[in-house]
Amino acid sequence: MTLHDANITRMEQWRKRNVRAGFAAFDVFTRSKKLTRGKEILFGDKVRSPILWITLISGTISISLASLLLSRTLAFLLFVFLTCLFIFQSTKIVLHIQPKARKFSWALEYGLLTLLAKLPQAIGIWKAFQHKLAQKSYDN
Repeated sequence: MTLHDANITRMEQWRKRNVRAGFAAFDVFTRSKKLTRGKEILFGDKVRSPILWITLISGTISISLASLLLSRTLAFLLFVFLTCLFIFQSTKIVLHIQPKARKFSWALEYGLLTLLAKLPQAIGIWKAFQHKLAQKSYDN
């Protein structure tokens, strides 16, 4: 087995790679759904997870901003909820990957980057969805 090095040295490269990963996950998801007539859907979790996280985060931020008009305490509590959810999920990922990682700092970095990757992956999924819609309108 060889050492795999994607040679990602800048955040922009990482972001683009995650956008492509989201696009590819949606493509595999739709093709497997079509080819197996919905019996075996591949990458379903890879498509649902970024959409769920982005919906949850944007919804909480929107509600927090709207609740600023009513109560600063409510807005603060929603912000704390979102922060705790992020910390809980990243801790869960870190504890899962830590036995495989050589250093705890690597596991921590992996956990944080996994959650931060949800946004560019969701962007890739959205681009793939738009691409599918454009193809359908072109085919008709």
